[in-house]
Amino acid sequence: MLKLAGFFCPLIGVRMTHYRKPPLSIQAQLELLQQRGLVIGDAANAKRYLQRVGYYRLMGYFYTQRVPGSDHFREQATFEEAISLYEFDRGLRDLVMEAVGHIEIAARTVLTYHFAHAHGAFGHLEPRNLTFTEQDHADWLTGVESEVTRSKEAFVRHYRDRYTSPAFPKVPIWMATEVMSLGSLSRFYRALHNREQKTVAGEMQMAAPVFANWLHVTSVARNVVAHHGRLWNKELGVSAVRPRSAGWSEL
Repeated sequence: MLKLAGFFCPLIGVRMTHYRKPPLSIQAQLELLQQRGLVIGDAANAKRYLQRVGYYRLMGYFYTQRVPGSDHFREQATFEEAISLYEFDRGLRDLVMEAVGHIEIAARTVLTYHFAHAHGAFGHLEPRNLTFTEQDHADWLTGVESEVTRSKEAFVRHYRDRYTSPAFPKVPIWMATEVMSLGSLSRFYRALHNREQKTVAGEMQMAAPVFANWLHVTSVARNVVAHHGRLWNKELGVSAVRPRSAGWSEL
């Protein structure tokens, strides 16, 4: 039984504590930062960032200036240094999104071309053409068809309005890959049979395991950037594999 006053949960053996922090005005946020030792050179500019960017989002850029294990800042920590990092990160996100766009389009095109020629327009509907388990294939396909259903693309509407077999939201692979998320595309590639993985990766001039890894990392990074998340000094939870082939070792 979970008691909420004082409060201890025997089910998990952890003492629970209510979150009681109230919302703070912009002025109160500024004063709190100053009380914790942050130097603010331009209060008016700091207020503008707190109003337009937000205290909680900016905390990720204050982190390296804080005393470890404390809410207080180290000596000479400044609001301006955090803003400099925020602006750098904003530019970094723009560069990453542009690079991801090139990678994403090329991956969609090459993967679709080879899979369609190997298995036909609706080959992705057949579990035998992929290495998914039966349940994983069903889950992946449900996700793809959900993305197809949500799409507003003219070619998706055209298929829905004109063709009855296979019934919408089942669409040809070259339509599905255009609207599926990069995460779904990454899973699709990893489910290809080994021979097809090598063919696709070979056209991208890398080994199949490396290409699979890079698609996954790109998908994770894209999600961060697309939601305007902090990319600087962030652990993505996945690491890019360095290719062993000639030409990469010098990078």
